[in-house]
Amino acid sequence: MERDLQTLVKQAKFPVYGLAGNPHNLTLHSIGTSWLPNEQAILNSISLGFSIDDTPHPPIRVDLTSYYAQDEYTWSTFIQLVPPHRPEFSLDHSALSSLQVPAKQRAHLGEPLVSIDQMSIASLTFSREIHHWPLPPLPAWFRLINEQSILFGEVLGLTRDELQSLLSSCIVVNERQDLLAQYQSEFQRFWEAIHAQPSSGRGRIR
Repeated sequence: MERDLQTLVKQAKFPVYGLAGNPHNLTLHSIGTSWLPNEQAILNSISLGFSIDDTPHPPIRVDLTSYYAQDEYTWSTFIQLVPPHRPEFSLDHSALSSLQVPAKQRAHLGEPLVSIDQMSIASLTFSREIHHWPLPPLPAWFRLINEQSILFGEVLGLTRDELQSLLSSCIVVNERQDLLAQYQSEFQRFWEAIHAQPSSGRGRIR
């Protein structure tokens, strides 16, 4: 691994969100990053991917991506539902693709149910948007936005009520060295388990 999670989080100029404990027995299986397209090498996002086992298609998967909210590039590229410079872009389509929902299943899912409201994490109030398909495999995506923080996520295998409960368990992990160490240990175990399978795309730092 090129970097450990604690080093990455230390570089973040924004709150990084994770899960408290191991809800649904979820453990960390992937770590992702993105950087702003400039010469300053500013970390733009950190993604934490959780699932409940080591199978290629786990029955429950949760991906949380925390973004640097103070950058115009982030707002224009990642937050708008249909960015004006990318009219073909759809977060609904992107989420289903990212969650690897087979095309034949997508045809039966129809349009997602959409809910927009507010919620609080760590004393901060967010506007919350959830797109949820009620049919199996129960995929969903969500975004939480306020002036300080942006949290985007994709979920597979949870009901809407379970997803809302899961979001309520999200916490800021920047100063939680104990939890970051737990995540690192979980990721390390998963990395070691798949290290002999170079064709696998899961469990990598991107």
